[in-house]
Amino acid sequence: MIKHFLLFNAPPQLSQESLAELLLAARHLPQGIEEPRNFQIGAAFAAVTEPRWRFCMSMEFEDEAALQRYTDHPLHLAFRDLLRERIEDRQVQTVRCCDSAEELCALARAAQHEAV
Repeated sequence: MIKHFLLFNAPPQLSQESLAELLLAARHLPQGIEEPRNFQIGAAFAAVTEPRWRFCMSMEFEDEAALQRYTDHPLHLAFRDLLRERIEDRQVQTVRCCDSAEELCALARAAQHEAV
């Protein structure tokens, strides 16, 4: 399974209306695209420390092929363009998940090898 995260902050000059439009577009994104599962969007709060990112979107994909279909989908591309117009402070993180310690160790070894 693949988990995909988008973390972002709204700039202070972004109007509440523009932010609401962006968040609404994000919320409706998975309705037109088959691949994402378990889509969620939320706002951060200070549970232990002040959060670096104010908003987070997360979704899951069956495999890398499903993620690629999502990434190439016209609705995703339109949302990405809208996001880039309004938000500069953002980070995308994509993670391969595993069910066992052995799989996790193999992923860690592969990640270390890729970093070299």
